[in-house]
Order: sequence, then C-alpha cells, then structure tokens
Amino acid sequence: MPIFNKIKDKKILVLSVAMDGWTEDEKISSNLSYDLLKKQLLEKNITLQIEEFSTSQQLENFLKNHDPENYVVFNWCEELDGVENNFEVAAKLLDKYNYIYTGNGPESLEFSMDKVNVKKLLVDNGISTPKYFILNKLRDVYKWHLFPCIIKPAREHCSYGITKESVVDTPEALFIRAQQLFEKFHQNLIIEEFINGIEYFISVWGYEKPEVLPFMSLDYSFTNDYHEKIFSFGAKWDRNSKEFKKTEYIEPGDMDPSLLRRIKKEVLESYEVTKCEGYARMDLRVKNNIPYILDVNANPDMTVESDFVIASEKKGYNYGETILKLCEMAYNNAQIPINLTENEIQLEKELT
Repeated sequence: MPIFNKIKDKKILVLSVAMDGWTEDEKISSNLSYDLLKKQLLEKNITLQIEEFSTSQQLENFLKNHDPENYVVFNWCEELDGVENNFEVAAKLLDKYNYIYTGNGPESLEFSMDKVNVKKLLVDNGISTPKYFILNKLRDVYKWHLFPCIIKPAREHCSYGITKESVVDTPEALFIRAQQLFEKFHQNLIIEEFINGIEYFISVWGYEKPEVLPFMSLDYSFTNDYHEKIFSFGAKWDRNSKEFKKTEYIEPGDMDPSLLRRIKKEVLESYEVTKCEGYARMDLRVKNNIPYILDVNANPDMTVESDFVIASEKKGYNYGETILKLCEMAYNNAQIPINLTENEIQLEKELT
C-alpha cells in the first residue's frame, strides 16, 4: 500500500468547475469521483477539501484569502468565466499566489489545447504522427486526397465534435462534414489520415524522470465498421449511447518488444517536446509497426472511470492513491530549487 508521508500534514485541495447547469448524467462521473476520493483519503487520515468555482474572480478571491503553505492542490479547473477549455487560467492564478499544484503549468496547458500547435511540434521533432492538413477555408477541402480520413475541430477537448460521421471516405463526404463543423464550432479544422487499428492510450506521470504507466486500449469488437472504431464524444460521455455501453478499456495483448520500446520512446519524446509535466496522456495508433501519435493530452480526464486512473490501478494505486501520487510528485518537484545542476537535483531528491 503506497504511503504518502511527505504530504500527510497538508490538506489536499481539489479545485474544480461548478456544475451549475449540468445535466444529472453529466454530473455522474464527477460525483462518483468525489465520493470515492473522500472515502479513500479519509481511510488514510488525509484531509480533503473540495472547492468549485464558476469564475476566475471567485477562484482568485479564494486563493488570496488562504495560506498556500497549508495545501497541495489537485487542479481540476477546466473551464472558468463560461469559456470552455481555458485550463491555463486556474494554473496562472495558482502560480500567482504560490500554490503547489498538480499537473501542467499554464504554458503547456494553453499550447496543448490547440491541436495545430501540437501537430507542428511533433513533426518538427521527428515524432511520427498521421499525415494532416489544417483547414481554415471550406473551399480548400478538395486539397486533401487521402482517404479514409478523420476531420475534427482544432481546439476542442474530450472528443467534442467527433462522431462516427467524422471518419469519411470521399471528397464529397469530407466537404459535407467540414461544412457542418465550421458552422458549429467556428474554428480551424484538422483533416488527418485515418489509421484503422487498435487505439492505445498511454498515460505518463512525473517531472524530471517521467514514467510510462501500463498501456490501455479500446475494445471495438462490437463492430466491424471502422467508422465506429473511434473514441467519440458519445463513447466517452453519453451514458445512454451504444458507443458508451459497448466500448471498454482493455489491456493490450502481448506486444513485440521492439514495438513496445518504440511506443515508449515516442510517448516520452512527445511528453518532453510539448513540455508536459506532472501527468499527461498520449493517444496513438500503429501502422506497419510504426506508432503514430494522434494527440497529446495535458491534464487528461481524471474521473474514476478514466483510462489514466485505470492504468494507475494496474500499477497498484486505487483512485485516492492516484490523486495522492500526483500531489506528492508535485510537492517533491516544488522542493527542488531552480538552476541546480543534475547532480544537485538528484541529491535534493534523495534528501527529500
């Protein structure tokens, strides 16, 4: 059983977005996670405090009126001021008031929210990613000639905007889907080569020496239609959908050792070049024994049913221990003074 002596005297402060206006279905995962977290931290005699906010001003008022020395923050604020996916806002305020918090800093969060940024950086650093095209004008859709392909919004999160209709086989179908997405999202789109195969979710945690957690993949055996073999918004969040009910996380079977090494290498390089820290998840598929990074998710979903949590459970951590592990890593990282040599950093880690 993991022991968290270094943070046992701290309060674990969960900062999250207020669920005002959410449907009951939308609240289920968060409420299940809160309840389990309370139970498992209580069993370890660790104090948990959960605070929810709608606006950045509410969050700032709270932070400046509390002592950061008393807390390690689990930063779960994904949306403030009614602006979707502005993850970086809470992180900036936590930095401003000198709180220790889990996960990525504001620059990494803001950068990784734009899939165009991520794609370009991966390519620039020689990391394999599917062929792609940035679409900002509908008339340019016919510049793409590789099918099947998948088309998705460039700045959305949690697979929002992705359905089985996102995988298209003809220029005509691509035009229709692009038109629909432009009308709904009013942002650039990404057209990407569709790789028909197993989709892997590779979770990583850590700072100076990040660690790859056990691989997870999705079981698409319920369908032979490759248009449905995607982790769509419905499969993630709509509990009443066929995709949600039939899509399950599974552990991949035996994998060729050379492919396993290459996947870990590509994942860790992606983590490094996108300046992830604390924790992240890489989504990838394999074609001709080459792993292709589909997306880099800084601060991915951490509800109790998420792939990251399932991966950490495979490593021996229950849900509460997973959150505590991230908090303890953040705490340890904050104890290392800036501008030390590698040897000095290692010594500092050993002393703490």
